[in-house]
Amino acid sequence: MNDGSKLLITGSSGFIGKYLLKNPKLKWYNVLTPSSKELNLMNPASISKYMDENKPEYLIHLAWITTPGIYKTSLENIKWTNASRNLFKEFYKHEGLKTIGVGTGLEYDQQSGYFMEGTTPTIPNTLYGTCKLHTNEILKTHHQPYSWARIFNVYGYGEPESKIITHIITSLFKNKPVIINNPDAIADFIYVEDVANILVELLYEDHRAEINISSGEPTSMREIAKYIGIALNKENLITYKNGSPSMYVGNNAKLQNMELCKLCSLENSIDEMIKIICGSK
Repeated sequence: MNDGSKLLITGSSGFIGKYLLKNPKLKWYNVLTPSSKELNLMNPASISKYMDENKPEYLIHLAWITTPGIYKTSLENIKWTNASRNLFKEFYKHEGLKTIGVGTGLEYDQQSGYFMEGTTPTIPNTLYGTCKLHTNEILKTHHQPYSWARIFNVYGYGEPESKIITHIITSLFKNKPVIINNPDAIADFIYVEDVANILVELLYEDHRAEINISSGEPTSMREIAKYIGIALNKENLITYKNGSPSMYVGNNAKLQNMELCKLCSLENSIDEMIKIICGSK
């Protein structure tokens, strides 16, 4: 695999994609990052033409709708499922070897709270989760090596400012009050650089399986807000509003078994974000 094989990355200009391209192991690949003009994923003819001309051996499929506030319900999810179907078909038709597909923890039954591959029921309650789950099933039908990476709450510098960690840091830095709704909600946060590194490592795993890309660490919104507030010495600007408790945590035993789980701690990565956002680095 490390012989200049062609690796096609869709969505390379997105949040995770930008970090993915920084991974030093990609130097062993001929990395293809086509623009939408070169590869229009919504146009089957464009996909066929691109695959015929380039014939990538490996594929990391990141491209999807991710617009905050609408991505869970947008009908664009259906278009992306159809686009992915055409992409997988042409990739394998042109002798592609392995796909890394990107899914979500929202594919699981959210009432479970704690999610394990192959054990927790996959009963999504959003269109986004449903379309991702269906896309995984489409990928399976090709009977080729693949990994389906179910990513949980990814965060890091460069994420939309509406995302919780960046929102808290930015607001407090500007001396603006922060309201934390549902402060006792428990979630699973994983650093974007770790996600990108894991996706590259999955290229080397010879298996067909779903895998949670998660920290496995339950963390409350209250803990995150308090940590940032103390770090910036502005905890007095934070207000908590009680809501319905919830839990969204992924079991990451598969990552640990594959030795893919050398993750950055939440505290260290938040410290790094504070340095960058607040201009002290």
